[in-house]
Amino acid sequence: MSYGNNLITNPMAGTGDTSGWTVSNVTVEPGIGSTHYFLLGSTAYMYQIISSESIGRKPDIDFKATIDFELVTPQELYDSDVKGWMNVLISYNDETKGEFRVPCVLGIDIEGRELITGELRAEAKCKVVYASENVDIDSILVRIETSDMTDGLKVRQVKLQKNLETAIGELGEDNIVMSKDTTGSAKPPVFVFEIGGTLSIGDRSCSPLPIPYDCVAKSIYIYVDEAPEGEDIIVDLILADENGENGESIFNSPAYRSTIPDGEHNDEVLYSYFDYQWEKNKVLYPSVIQVGDTTKGADLVIEVRLW
Repeated sequence: MSYGNNLITNPMAGTGDTSGWTVSNVTVEPGIGSTHYFLLGSTAYMYQIISSESIGRKPDIDFKATIDFELVTPQELYDSDVKGWMNVLISYNDETKGEFRVPCVLGIDIEGRELITGELRAEAKCKVVYASENVDIDSILVRIETSDMTDGLKVRQVKLQKNLETAIGELGEDNIVMSKDTTGSAKPPVFVFEIGGTLSIGDRSCSPLPIPYDCVAKSIYIYVDEAPEGEDIIVDLILADENGENGESIFNSPAYRSTIPDGEHNDEVLYSYFDYQWEKNKVLYPSVIQVGDTTKGADLVIEVRLW
């Protein structure tokens, strides 16, 4: 299952403060290098509301909620005492709600999780209750909270991602353009490429997408459902003429190509690292350069946002 871009504002405290969040008893602390993290006190909360304009009102979708956290006081193995929660509250236009809770807890021995110390990741699939066209999503509230903890909770990253497979499946294509193809009041297009299954080097299974008009590229986001192990995933994007020939990489240097690190699921590249002036009638397509070693990544989605 493939999920899109993170809908959370300031998900990693990258601004150095709590911008985008409403908070109580929450501070932002320096992490490793230039990174930061949110530190929630023994009784604290932080939340933000995502509007329907950012979500899209289509009801028959689901979301994935993810929180990367660290317990200030490590728990012992098999300690099931919950130290905090990430809540996802979906509000519909008929005044009903759907709520999902992701616990922050060391818990039982789960493969892939570092126990006793270090950072943990908890995820949950948040299924939209309604599949009727008569019921739309009004908003989604994402809230992290603690209650009477002995010590604090460090939150490294918060994610809420929309399932992309519904739209892709409905179109019956291996890639899509989620926008209009004219200027004026139309929203800038979002190109989405999907490469299903286990990745292989040189994979170019997606058809090229035409650039609808002279435009400026904003960012590139890539995601795999199965993370690589042993090596990073590296994906290039090629801009070619309308026949798909004379293609050149959009990146200023091979070092800037979209890269999902070993053991990770996603990466985002901003416009300063690639040629972002794109001309009408050019075409764009991905090229897989590296796929992982001991475990090859699988089910790749590439999202290209334009201005």
